[in-house]
Amino acid sequence: VGRTSELLICKSTIDTTPSYSIVINPEEGHKQPLLVKSGSNIDVDDAHFNLFPLQNAKGPGRLWVDHLDLIDLHNNRIGVCEETPHRNIIYYDKKEERAIQICDFLKGIGIVCTYSNSLQRVASLIKARGEHIDAVYLQELGSTTPEVEFRNTLYTMNDRKRPPMLIATTSCMQASSHKMIYISLPFGLPSMIRGLELCFAYAGTHHQDSKLTHLHGNHATYNIAAKLLGTDETGGVLETTFAIKQGTQFSTNIPFLQNIWERSGELFTVKNSMPSPQTPRKWHSKFEVLGPTGSRLKFWESTYKKLDHYIECLSA
Repeated sequence: VGRTSELLICKSTIDTTPSYSIVINPEEGHKQPLLVKSGSNIDVDDAHFNLFPLQNAKGPGRLWVDHLDLIDLHNNRIGVCEETPHRNIIYYDKKEERAIQICDFLKGIGIVCTYSNSLQRVASLIKARGEHIDAVYLQELGSTTPEVEFRNTLYTMNDRKRPPMLIATTSCMQASSHKMIYISLPFGLPSMIRGLELCFAYAGTHHQDSKLTHLHGNHATYNIAAKLLGTDETGGVLETTFAIKQGTQFSTNIPFLQNIWERSGELFTVKNSMPSPQTPRKWHSKFEVLGPTGSRLKFWESTYKKLDHYIECLSA
């Protein structure tokens, strides 16, 4: 739908993850593909958006990206942001010496930190000044009593008054959302700054009448990799590294799968998506064929014949 000077903004139905790469294919034939990664997610009203750092975008598609609408997320308007405002964040870290060094560095690039080594004080600051805070940085959240109480306090707060949070963690199970962005420890300062920029972008879109929801942009498709876990006459189950929202439609470029569902076409729709119970950072999505599927018995008779022919072709 648009871009800032640092981010590509895409309206979609998937939850992208920082570790995953996606190829964006514009529907307009003269526009070339674009490879993006290190994405995050925000929700504005009922719409879902992916944010991708432009510095990580590669490919000939950079040419059409430069012609997208320039969006000033900080002031919730379309157009150039004439002045980058100073940012105010709350910085939590039990190690004061390390925190002071990082806060001094962030001050030099226009990010003003209010430091605290107490989660109770962080919660009090959010309650008192949440609407004036652009982000909260948290150096790990464990399962001790103060940390559990802090999480419970966050859940009771008004979502629109609660600032976005950047959380450094050693856990491999955490997936970023518009409310909480996770970065894996250890990390460098560039990763922290990119995470904070994503928080600032979300803070700028958190308005009752966000301009993002009124943008049409350019239609495109995501080209992503997935593993087929199983199939039947109604559809099947895909494994991906991110969640796919219910109602998402997709097609496959696997000739065999296109062949066994030839009566219903090659379009499928996702019914639900949930974390894999066995594999960290994996999601299982149940999908169904769009249109009538016909008889279960006839489907499997036809599939077995096509499977035998497919195996013979591979053997040959």
